[in-house]
Amino acid sequence: MIGVIRAQNYRGREIAAAFSDEAPPRTLWRVAIENGELHVSTLEDEFAYDVEIVTSPQRFLLDDDEIVFVYAIEGAASVDDTSCPAGDTIWLQEADGTSIRSEGRAAVVRITPI
Repeated sequence: MIGVIRAQNYRGREIAAAFSDEAPPRTLWRVAIENGELHVSTLEDEFAYDVEIVTSPQRFLLDDDEIVFVYAIEGAASVDDTSCPAGDTIWLQEADGTSIRSEGRAAVVRITPI
């Protein structure tokens, strides 16, 4: 699965988040942008994350349970055949081999259950 989250569709500064089914729900992970900086937080005992800045084509092998966000910092970013301009984010899940390209700089955020 792959999709684009347009900057105008961010919830305030939040790009995406996941919550538990408990009452009250806990934030499992969150990806946000503030003043041009990417912020990632996770429940440390349930999820791990990694952020990598990409300035040239890269190939990533993803685990089945990973979710990945590619935030275009400068220029455009693309994942396989899906692209987005600066300020927008591509998300993907359940992809085996993925080619990520950036015409400038992009932040690749990988969130994995522990």
